[in-house]
Amino acid sequence: SIQLFQNRIIRWAKLRAAMVPVTILLEPLSECMVLGLMTSWSVFYLFHLDPISFFLSHILIWFLMDWLLLRIVQNGALPFNKFEYLVMWMYREVSAPLLFFVAQLEPDIRWRTKYFRLRWVGLADPLERKSCL
Repeated sequence: SIQLFQNRIIRWAKLRAAMVPVTILLEPLSECMVLGLMTSWSVFYLFHLDPISFFLSHILIWFLMDWLLLRIVQNGALPFNKFEYLVMWMYREVSAPLLFFVAQLEPDIRWRTKYFRLRWVGLADPLERKSCL
């Protein structure tokens, strides 16, 4: 489900930030939409190219590379068509920066039936039952 997917993305973002704190600053800059917006502005500023065309080209190339990588990893036909993949991919790419931000607000995670508070360098302290992701 979408909620389980979002919870997993948030949990992994929390874990990456706890293990490598510089992730908090650098990871959002590696996302497709954020990187595309920044490079579109840079290309416009430096080379006076159309930022909208550059941004759309960036998204198209990123999408095609993700599709190709998925096909290679799966080593065969995918269980969904290209349109379904496009919708799922766009949802993931647009929601990723927001989910990363949400992940940084609360250091507690739930793993299966247990709850933990994350600390720097990847340490985790067990918690009593609590509502967390």
